Amino acid sequence: MPGKFGAVFAQPAVQRTSALLGFFSFMIGLTTFLILHIWFSKSVRDFNAMILAQDAQRPKLIAETGNAFTMGWVAYSFLAVPIVISLTKLNVKAAA
Repeated sequence: MPGKFGAVFAQPAVQRTSALLGFFSFMIGLTTFLILHIWFSKSVRDFNAMILAQDAQRPKLIAETGNAFTMGWVAYSFLAVPIVISLTKLNVKAAA
């Protein structure tokens, strides 16, 4: 990138900060996703226990978590690739 911004973005400190920000954001997002999964799973268990605790007139209803969390994990695995590549490029530039 030519010009003033090209010189600023070419500095190792900016690249290192960008890579670390991406890594920490990835870890925060992964932790948030795990907490949501635990929270929704507990809600489903509580809902099922409440339905089963009703008398013989209870509805024949069982709740379960679907494939949305699996799709979320797959999406996060695709996000990990650019982060690892940026950290690798940073390490190669620092060694050169």
